[in-house]
Amino acid sequence: MIASHLTPKTAAIANSKVVPLRSATASIQIWSRNTSLPTQSTWCIQTGFVRSLTWDEAGELITLGIWGPGDWIGGSLSRLQPYELQCLTPVTATAIADPLDNLDSTLVLQLQQVEELLSIIRLRRVPSRLLRLLHWLTLRFGLQAEHGWMLDLHLTHQVLADIIGSTRVTITKLINQFEAEGRLIRLSGQRLLVPDLTQLLPIDPVEI
Repeated sequence: MIASHLTPKTAAIANSKVVPLRSATASIQIWSRNTSLPTQSTWCIQTGFVRSLTWDEAGELITLGIWGPGDWIGGSLSRLQPYELQCLTPVTATAIADPLDNLDSTLVLQLQQVEELLSIIRLRRVPSRLLRLLHWLTLRFGLQAEHGWMLDLHLTHQVLADIIGSTRVTITKLINQFEAEGRLIRLSGQRLLVPDLTQLLPIDPVEI
């Protein structure tokens, strides 16, 4: 299966956030999956995917965003406490020494992602939330493949449940249902193949 980052939307997003860095460390640092990036620094992701998150007084996780190559993340871009940057996959990233020198385009992209994610988690029905989330993730990070689009973020059912405010059991049942309906195909390593992006639109297009 041949895959490439060639979706119109992901290409546009990548072009808008690849800006010349006036000051950055020379070395690229590496983290393994499920480890945390230091939040006191600002990072430009080179490869891999990161989830930014916080949690409430009961310890329930709240996902703030999913970030990939070209995105800037770090404590200087958030005032939340607690705040964590969790590697969903192996990650390589470069520390940005003077993030304020190149902040304008980064803030726009941060705001757009927050708005999109908020619109997803506010949908009333859990199946619609999950479908819209998968659609959004595929547009942002999907790889064009021979038979559709491959989503290779290695997202567990628990992480998907955390993002949309559901349970792992419910997500597993819905993934099984969507696979039976032909909306997606599960591959090894928690990867998903989406034959047709339009099939990931919510079951109920309008929810009031």
